[in-house]
Amino acid sequence: MVRSLFYGVIIFLTIVLGAILIGNLQMAMTFGGGLGLVCLLSSPILSRAFANGNTVHIKLSHESQQYRRLRLKWIGRTLFFAMPNLVGAVAVFFLHFY
Repeated sequence: MVRSLFYGVIIFLTIVLGAILIGNLQMAMTFGGGLGLVCLLSSPILSRAFANGNTVHIKLSHESQQYRRLRLKWIGRTLFFAMPNLVGAVAVFFLHFY
């Protein structure tokens, strides 16, 4: 999980560096926030939060413990990857517009 957080910070810093070189900080806000939102929205899809209750109950009852752990690990990874991108996009917004 810490590795996912580290990768999120590195990717956001790369986006900010590219935006500074181009001279458009709004691009850093858009790409960083967009990447964070994609990861944030993929997490509930992995946890099956948008599925029907009966379907989820049937699938979870036949799911192995190993697959459940792997799915929960990926949920955590996507959330920890999304955090620095979303926080950084908000920080760039306040630095750029205020």
